[in-house]
Amino acid sequence: MVVMSKENVDQFISLMEDAAKRPAMELDDPEPAEVVAFAEAQGLSFSEADLRSALNTRICNAESLPRPWGWPLARKLGLVRS
Repeated sequence: MVVMSKENVDQFISLMEDAAKRPAMELDDPEPAEVVAFAEAQGLSFSEADLRSALNTRICNAESLPRPWGWPLARKLGLVRS
């Protein structure tokens, strides 16, 4: 299940980065629970811990975070400091 959850986080991030396919929701400064609930409404189920892990992996690999909500969310999850 862990692999599927990580895949779901990656799919959600890809979906949100694709302007042509992005669902209608502003995620400028979301709470982690809002992101998890919104993703689930899109058919992509994962936990807050899965989301935290995926963002942490991106940070550790020097990959970009989703704009505009990735960095604010990473701060709320305790992954980076302001």
